[in-house]
Amino acid sequence: MEKQSDQSAINELEIPGSELWFRTLADAIPQIVWSCSAEGDCNFVNRSWCEFAGVPYEQLLGSGWFECVHPEDRERILSIWLTAIGQRSVYDVESRIRARDGSYRWFKTHAAPVFGEGQQVVRWIGTGADIHNEKIAREELESVLEFRDSEIVQRKQLEEQLRQSERRMYAVLDGTMASYIGMDSSGAIIDWNKEAERCFGWARQEVLGRQLSETIVPERFRRVHGQGIRAILEDQEGRLISRRVEMTALRRDGHEFPVDMELLAVHEADSHLFAAFISDISERKQAERRLDLQHAVTAVLAQSDALVEAMRKILKCICEMEGWSWGALWTIGKGGKSLTCVQSYFAEKEQLEDFDAYMKQLEYKPGEDLAGRVWQSERTIIVKEISKDAQFSQAAACRAQGFQSAMGFPLVVRGQAVGCMEFIGHQLLNSDERLSVLFDSLGSSIGQFMERKRAEDDQLRLRKERESFLAILAHDLKTPLIAADQVLGALIHGQSGSLTGKQSEILTLVKKSNSELLEMIQEVLEVYRYSRGDQLLHKEPLNLRELIQQCIKTLLPVAKEKGAAIRFESTEPCPRIHADRSAARHLFMNLIWNGLKFTRAKGDIEISIEPESDDVVIRVKDSGEGIEQADLEKLFEPFWRGASGKLRAGGSGLGLYLCRQIVESHGGKIECASAVGVGTVFSITFPAC
Repeated sequence: MEKQSDQSAINELEIPGSELWFRTLADAIPQIVWSCSAEGDCNFVNRSWCEFAGVPYEQLLGSGWFECVHPEDRERILSIWLTAIGQRSVYDVESRIRARDGSYRWFKTHAAPVFGEGQQVVRWIGTGADIHNEKIAREELESVLEFRDSEIVQRKQLEEQLRQSERRMYAVLDGTMASYIGMDSSGAIIDWNKEAERCFGWARQEVLGRQLSETIVPERFRRVHGQGIRAILEDQEGRLISRRVEMTALRRDGHEFPVDMELLAVHEADSHLFAAFISDISERKQAERRLDLQHAVTAVLAQSDALVEAMRKILKCICEMEGWSWGALWTIGKGGKSLTCVQSYFAEKEQLEDFDAYMKQLEYKPGEDLAGRVWQSERTIIVKEISKDAQFSQAAACRAQGFQSAMGFPLVVRGQAVGCMEFIGHQLLNSDERLSVLFDSLGSSIGQFMERKRAEDDQLRLRKERESFLAILAHDLKTPLIAADQVLGALIHGQSGSLTGKQSEILTLVKKSNSELLEMIQEVLEVYRYSRGDQLLHKEPLNLRELIQQCIKTLLPVAKEKGAAIRFESTEPCPRIHADRSAARHLFMNLIWNGLKFTRAKGDIEISIEPESDDVVIRVKDSGEGIEQADLEKLFEPFWRGASGKLRAGGSGLGLYLCRQIVESHGGKIECASAVGVGTVFSITFPAC
């Protein structure tokens, strides 16, 4: 049920392992799990649905799942589903779904939207729980409770029917997968089925007569629980009152866990009877939390530019969402023989400054402590109780902080661990294979992200070093070349004595080459200044026709020598731009010279100026040999020349790169269109004055 139209969702699925993890997790859940696109089309159902319905996977996709819904329920759930999609709200409905034997069972279906960037819905994820027995039990119970209040003349017959109904009801209640608890208006427990015994750890005979709040409600919630019961007792509207809530429940051993509770309250004479159907939703909540965690980490990887900031956000995200107190990133040191802590995270309220400083000064070799074992084994390791793990050498420091458990997972690149993330906390953990699968997958994604960012940082560093080197080299070469140019000029003009014709010709060629080299060095310096943002621009309103005509006049001798014609057209009145005159002249001289250099003999150079909306577009078109499409993408990169450019004399490969720098520094854009054998058109767009 998903088309992945949203760009953030695309980014998410580009992170290896994310969709695989979702489907693996979904197939491991005994409930029905499905997902939809933002528009509500099905593209995934888990194995449980296929097995329950006895229908091939492909037949349930799109709107095929709708055929499995009871005909009497279709119109109702379709209306609710369309409303949820339109309002981007939670979808919660009960309906009958056909089983493989043709019978129908009641299911509670719950779905929620997943939001991407800009709060756009990128998908829906839903679950379906079999509540058939609970549904029948509730109907039986409601029938019994209403039946109790009825005035029937034949009391003996009523009592017998009531006893039969109660026997059937208790048989159903004992067979249901939900915990059923009955309670009177004082809050005392009067009914307790077998599932409640299993779920809460109390035998039926032990809890009858006990206060419900003191039995299954954590102490910090008991006051709120009492207020809710009193509110129901004071509500005299209607005979049957139903409430459904999610709450935290308490087991006999003190363990707390999330439950979904439907509470029915019925007036009976001057008192109330309460019936609670409670389902343990720990697995569902855990699955939702881990999906949220995976989405959160994926979002960080997709949106972060800096490696250090991304790692800090991931450590913070995992600590907060999984309940860890301290997290750290360990990477292989320069020698490649040990792990060092390069980054850590803990919330300020944890007050772990001393512990953090202690852990950061440690180093681990392969197999040492938790981080070293994760590095060596290249798999997620969970330490359920730090105090009982003989290989956990920092147990004393952890006990001092009250830490009880730890977990580490490797960061893997091309099948090899390059580091790990370690987390320590106060909670007790159980080994969880699905948790290991999740963090193994996240470790692979994070490792690949680290490798990519390090490669990008290396490329950026090398580029800056190259630019700096070229700038220094160009600056140091410029002074002696200027001096040489002046000396050559003096020699040519006879200031050191007369020259023969041959000598004058040779010195003129040398001076020309020297001047070209000076221009190239000046170009390198300008590129460097633009890239550093040091170029000072003196912007003023410019008459484009006048400026381009000056450029054409300067290059006209070159055009005549080649037999090429330069044609210039502009609208009346000619638009103006706000630009630096020197930079704009350099731009147009470079583009017209490029056109002359690459156009055929006796070809044409066409220049036009046209207003477009609030912009001015200048086009320089030549009739040259054209540029290959593969080369167009690299055309404005520094130091790059295509196959045609390499055959031409001179040039640094910086001309078009500098043109783009000039245009963009004026808030404009430059584009190129070309066809081999036809020619090339450069289009420059500037904001009009």
